[in-house]
Order: sequence, then C-alpha cells, then structure tokens
Amino acid sequence: MSPAFEASLFGVPVDYSSAREPAFTSDGAVVKSKGDLGKLKMPDFWKSGLMTSAHRLYGDLESTVPKDYSVIFPKWARGPLGVACAIRGMQNMLMDMSLDAPFAHELMRFVTDARKEYTKSRRKFLGRTEVEGSLHNDEVCTPLISPEMYEDLCFPYEDELSEFCGGITWWHSCGSKTKLIPLIKKIRGSVEYMDLNLDNDDVLAAIKELDGKIPFHVRPTAEDIAETNEDIMRNHINGVLCMCGKENFMFRLDFFQPEDPTEEDAARLNRYISMAKRLSEEFIEKR
Repeated sequence: MSPAFEASLFGVPVDYSSAREPAFTSDGAVVKSKGDLGKLKMPDFWKSGLMTSAHRLYGDLESTVPKDYSVIFPKWARGPLGVACAIRGMQNMLMDMSLDAPFAHELMRFVTDARKEYTKSRRKFLGRTEVEGSLHNDEVCTPLISPEMYEDLCFPYEDELSEFCGGITWWHSCGSKTKLIPLIKKIRGSVEYMDLNLDNDDVLAAIKELDGKIPFHVRPTAEDIAETNEDIMRNHINGVLCMCGKENFMFRLDFFQPEDPTEEDAARLNRYISMAKRLSEEFIEKR
C-alpha cells in the first residue's frame, strides 16, 4: 500500500505519480494547528484512507492464488514518529519536539493508540495473532533528532508497541542510528534484527555497541552493488566480512532499485550476490 498507507488512515491525501510509488507531502498535513489534533478520530479499519483498496486487493488475491499460498494483509509498519510527521508536517513536528514536548507527546500517544487499535482489528479480521512489530523509522535518525529526543519522545512508544505486538521484527531507518543503539537495545521483548547502512552509519561503532545483542543487516550502496570491477567488488565484500567478523548478520541489497531496470541491472545484482555468497562461505571456512 506504499509509505502513504498509514498517513492516509488519518485523512492525509495520497499523492499519485506514474514515476514512483504513492506518497504524501507536508502540504497534506491534517494537524496544521495544534487544535486540529482534538478533531482527529481513530481510523476505521474498513473505510479510512486506503483501507477500501487494501480490502479489495486482499480479497482479489485470496480468491485467485492457490490455497497453500499465504496472502498478507497490510501491516502497520511505519513507526510512531513517521506517522506523526505525516499528520503534523515534519518541520512542525520537529519544532514541537523542541519547543512543546507535551503536545508532541500528545500526538505520539494518539498515533501509538491508533496503531494498537489497527493491530487489534487486523488480528480479529484474520482470526489469528502474529508479530506485527516492524518499525519503519526513517525519521528516527541523527542528526534529525538527538539521542535525548529519541529517549524522551520516541523510545517510550516504541517500547510500548514492542510489548503489545510481541516484539519488534525489524527496526529500520535509512538514516544514521548508531548513536541510538544503546537505547534501542533497551526495548522490551526482542528486536529480531535491524539494519546498518554503509553510507550513513558508523558500522564499526554500531557493531561494537550492539555487542551481539541484535542481529543486523548490512546494506551496501547502489554503487557498491553496481560495481563492474571485480577486484573492487571483492575488496568491498571482504571489507564488510572483516568488519562484521563472527556477528550474526546478512547482506541486504534493497538499496539497488533502478527506476527502469534492464537485463544488465539484473546481471549486476546477480554478480554481487554470487560473489558475496562465495566470499562469505570462504570466510566461514577460514574461521
């Protein structure tokens, strides 16, 4: 349903384009003044935002695919801060966090409660309980927010959602999260894995801070993956393996997303996968 899914549930308009996935903009914020927060209602699991499309797509797929094929109904994935930024507008939300923390807490409380209600409705609709605690947290990164702001205004709600959902399956941010790891490790329940970006995170410092407590992904840049010089690619992959040592980690290659992919793009991706697999096996054998 795209990154606009959760925001749409609160009435934030979805911006469609033929060139990219559906998105939202700060112009569509529904809490333009602080008094607007009191006018918001909890999303309707059947009717709000993109829910009608979600139910229609789910029903169509369920009636089409083989019975042993599992169709996943959309999970609420974006973290509380990301949804709050969509509702309020990122600039306004960041200003609130700095100048009016009580109001920022009020908005984060509302968003967190809305996610819990959505999760209850989804479980009832599917007739089962499953871990639904992914946090897509691009807005949770330094220097956009400080570790102190994360501890006060984000961590309590992520911690609460982890307990409610049965853990965090994936703590994700495309931004730098190295300085936040001491707090992320304190989240109740388990964080199954998180990701580290070679272009944003201080990977060595992050690995040291994780101290084996949380498995992680290493995300090479698109340029790393598209490299055609095999010597450079080999040195790059071996460098990742040496940094990570004996830690529990995986290569995650979703930064490589060409807008108009070609057969050559597919070949480059397969070339990287093959080399990473071979060098990883050699690395493990040498240990």
